[in-house]
Amino acid sequence: DATNSAALNAREGEHGRKGHRPEKLSVAMNSAKEAHTALRAAAAWGYVGEA
Repeated sequence: DATNSAALNAREGEHGRKGHRPEKLSVAMNSAKEAHTALRAAAAWGYVGEA
């Protein structure tokens, strides 16, 4: 899922090979944005409360 992807790719970007760092951090950022959008949609549909 997007939340796990964000965390795992951020970790890989932090400690992985230097050439892959920007790519991993970009994937992590996009996954975080996807998770944020999913939470906003869930709030709009009434599945969770808004913070």
